[in-house]
Amino acid sequence: MTSPAPTPAVRLPLPQDQAVYRQLSTDFYPWTEALEDLESRVDPNFSAVLDLHDQGRWARFVWVRGELRGGVSAGGQEVPLDTAMRALPRAELSLTGLDAALAEQVWRCRNAPPQARELPWPALRDRLRAEYFSGMLVSGAVCSTWEAGRVIGGGLPLNGGRCVTLSPSDLLDLGSLVAFWRELLAVTWRANPGLGEVWAQVCVQLAADHPVLDPFAHEVGLRGGVLSVSGDMTVGELRPALLSAYTLSLRRLGLRLQELPLSELRTQDLWLAAGLESA
Repeated sequence: MTSPAPTPAVRLPLPQDQAVYRQLSTDFYPWTEALEDLESRVDPNFSAVLDLHDQGRWARFVWVRGELRGGVSAGGQEVPLDTAMRALPRAELSLTGLDAALAEQVWRCRNAPPQARELPWPALRDRLRAEYFSGMLVSGAVCSTWEAGRVIGGGLPLNGGRCVTLSPSDLLDLGSLVAFWRELLAVTWRANPGLGEVWAQVCVQLAADHPVLDPFAHEVGLRGGVLSVSGDMTVGELRPALLSAYTLSLRRLGLRLQELPLSELRTQDLWLAAGLESA
């Protein structure tokens, strides 16, 4: 049985004001120098996209917080950097620095099918909020990244602009979401058991905006650091509710995400999908 052909890659537009350099020819900027320059830039704060272009052929490589997520060719195949260098020996190079959330979404949406939207901007904004949309919104050369119906990076379309959206293929299912948050809350509770009491207070405060948090509905609870979820709800309802309750609880407790022992959870794709990158 033959494998299905890969989905052609989508080369999302990037904010040009964040370009480190653009269209540098390897005829004058050899690959050896380009690689040395890249190696000197990579640190835990480095998030960027490297584009290679040579007479209609291209490849794109994405780093998020110093980690190379990978590379993809125009045909949709994942490709190592050394392979792309050999295939495009006379490429023009463009390096664009991005915030981590935008860089992560650029990578996750590399093979996502674009969906044309009927509503123009800004009428589309309310629709995306209602959908708790996560992914990329593109209008011409402008691109923004969204999590649970909120813009977390990039530029917005001009009024009247026609838009397309792209959503990652690895969007959360309810079971994965609950399992991830159960582990996250358990780690946080062990670091500060006061989370239980504060969480209960916060859920009462947020119940009007997030009905699944209503303590009288008994749909979401936290007891002894263990998250319980019951009832008929969707990811679109639960994800923003948990994120709102968690971020407000941390503020009440005077805790910062960076101070908690969450390094293993941060490496999971679910970290971004849960909306924590913008927390």
